[in-house]
This record gives sequence, C-alpha cells and structure tokens, in this order.
Amino acid sequence: ASDGSIRLGFWDDNEVYRAGFGIFEKGAGAITFYDKDGNAVTEYGIAPDEVVRIGFWDRDDVYKAGLGMYKDGNGALTFYNDEGNAVTEYGVAPDGAVLVSFWDDKGVNRVGIGVYEEGDGALTFYDVSGSAVTEYGIAPDDSVRLGFWDSKGNYRAHFGFYNEGEILMYDGSGRTIWSAP
Repeated sequence: ASDGSIRLGFWDDNEVYRAGFGIFEKGAGAITFYDKDGNAVTEYGIAPDEVVRIGFWDRDDVYKAGLGMYKDGNGALTFYNDEGNAVTEYGVAPDGAVLVSFWDDKGVNRVGIGVYEEGDGALTFYDVSGSAVTEYGIAPDDSVRLGFWDSKGNYRAHFGFYNEGEILMYDGSGRTIWSAP
C-alpha cells in the first residue's frame, strides 16, 4: 500500500475470509502480518544469523512457530518447527525443476515437484502420483492465474491481474483473495 504496509487477505478452506496487513519491523528485518483486530497472524523474517524464521496461526488458532534455513549444496530452504521436524521444503533441483513439500493441517506430508510449462510461463506443482496440485502462471494478457487443491480435495481456481501497480487475486466469484502493491 502507499504507506509501505503489505496487505494480505485470503479465504480459508472453511470459506472464512481472513483479512490482514503486514508491516516491516525495524531492526530485525522481519515482516509481521496482522489481522484486522491487530493480532499477529504470520511472522516472517531473516534473523541476524541469516536463518529464515517463520511462524503462523493455524485455522484452529494454534500458533505454529518455526524456523527455516538454507541447505548447503542444493539451494533448498527447509522450515523446521520447535521440535526440529521439517515442515516445509522448497528448492530448485539441478534440472531446473522446483521441488516443494509441506505438512498439511492433518499432519500428512505432501511431497511435490513443480516444473515450468513452456509457452505460458506457468509453474505447475505435481504430487508424487503425477497429479497437478498447484498451478500458477502469468497468462498472455499478463493476468496472474492461480489454482490449487485444498485439504479436502477440492480444486480452488483463482485468477488475478495487475491493476496500476497492484496484483489482485480473485476467486471464481470475483472476491478479492490477495493483493499486493
């Protein structure tokens, strides 16, 4: 936004809209997201030791505190929770594929691989069975297109577009689900 804050809103898988905004914390390099009641909902930052630290509130209002670090050698970024368990892995493989895995809210690890699709600039993530789980790309009209499978196996198709410097993401009903300056 014009005041330098980062504004974020999304619909969770219970169809509840989560509206928030984030600000840069001076001195720590952190970005903290707050909901409309002023409560911190997501924290992300780079610590002085260059470890990436992230924390968030899940849909049951339980705070999940984690930290991430870069793995030497493969360029991957892995997030760990307080118990030292890996919760998210992201990296670029030697063949250029984007590798990602994460733990869903049922405690199931979702391992995926993403590849760039030639021609449309899209990045599609696939699970281990070869099914597409996330699609993201910039369409020929410069709109940003995004789709994903939620934890209940429902496909959520969205689209967005650039509007005077903003990126606005909409679902199929035209609701704004994400925006950025």
